[in-house]
Amino acid sequence: MINDQYPLVRIKAANAFNCILRHKNAQELVRPLLSNILTVYLQLLEKYDLESLVNSLESIVSGFSDQIGPFAVDLSRHLSNLFIKMCQKDS
Repeated sequence: MINDQYPLVRIKAANAFNCILRHKNAQELVRPLLSNILTVYLQLLEKYDLESLVNSLESIVSGFSDQIGPFAVDLSRHLSNLFIKMCQKDS
């Protein structure tokens, strides 16, 4: 998803990924790749300020709440930096 040259394809893929995760089999396949998936979402959020990406990331965090612990500190740090960046941009 992150390797596509077109930003719209990357964004649409990230949003669609949220729908895929509603299937139990998909969740099991994705579980080992959770770190990579979170990294992709954070990279997209860094470039594109879209609420749909935030909603998709929120669904992933909720859906994998038992496994998110090891990533929580880095995820929180990254999201807080994005928040500060957005606040500075709006000022």
